[in-house]
Amino acid sequence: MSIKIFIEYKAKLHGILVVKIDPRYTSQQCSKCGLLGERKRKVFKCSCGHVENAGVNASFVISLRHQGILQSSINRDIGEVHPACPTRIAA
Repeated sequence: MSIKIFIEYKAKLHGILVVKIDPRYTSQQCSKCGLLGERKRKVFKCSCGHVENAGVNASFVISLRHQGILQSSINRDIGEVHPACPTRIAA
């Protein structure tokens, strides 16, 4: 049994909706500005200055795509406006 089928089965048992997100570029896209950055092993770096663990960054990209946005102008860590990072709508 594949993990996809297992997750869908367990989610259905518990009444949880499973949403599929396009995985392309999730590990290369910046969760702060939406641009493509550089991933080297476990570190993600973007030209906007954002540096983060690559897995954490990809997780935020997936979450933001699910919400219909790629990045808001609010800094997710401290709730302050981040003027260098424009709002991006997921395509």
